[in-house]
Amino acid sequence: MLQLFASKVAALSAPLTAAPPQGQGPFALAPAPPPHAFWLADGDLVLAVRDGFFRIHAARLAAASAAFAALVSEAMDVEPADAESMDGCPFVRLLGDEPRDWQATLEAIYDPQSFQTRPVIFDTLAGVLRISTKYEIRALREWSIAQMRTTWPKHIDQMGPVALPHAAEAITVARLCGVPDILPAAFYALSVQKW
Repeated sequence: MLQLFASKVAALSAPLTAAPPQGQGPFALAPAPPPHAFWLADGDLVLAVRDGFFRIHAARLAAASAAFAALVSEAMDVEPADAESMDGCPFVRLLGDEPRDWQATLEAIYDPQSFQTRPVIFDTLAGVLRISTKYEIRALREWSIAQMRTTWPKHIDQMGPVALPHAAEAITVARLCGVPDILPAAFYALSVQKW
C-alpha cells in the first residue's frame, strides 16, 4: 500500500517501520495515543509525521485529497501482509511535513465549519496551505488562498495592519505554494516595516 503511494505521489511519502515507543519492548509497534485530537479509535490509517502520529479514517482523507484518493483506490490490490502497519492499521510516513501543519489540516478536514469561522492565525494558515498544496486538498487550498488574498490584497489600500508582522513568511509560503498574486502586497508590507 505504501509503495503504491510513493510511486504515484513522488516525494510525498515513504514506507517506514515504526520505532517502538520509549519504555516498551522491541515488538511494541503501537504508541500510546498522542495528546492531540486525531488518534481516533476507529481510524484505519496512521500518518507518521516526524515524531507525531495521527490515526485517522482513510476514506475521509481520500475524499478531501486527490493524492490520498489514488492511494486508497489502489490499496485494494495490496495484501494486508505486504503493507507495514501500526496498531493494526496501515501506516505511512509523510516526509518533509510538520505535525502542527497536519494537526491544523485534519482539524479543517474533520470540522471545516468550525475551523473556517474561527480567527485565522498565520502559522496555521501557512501550514494548511503547505499541506493542501502538497497533497492536492483542493477545497482547503482554495480557502487558504482566499485568506491569503484577504490579508495581502491586490489593492494595497485595502491591506490592514495584520499583514505587516508576517509579510516575510507570506512571501516564502506564496512562492512555495504558487500564490504569486499576493507577492506585491506582501513585499510592500515588508518594505514599510521599521527595523
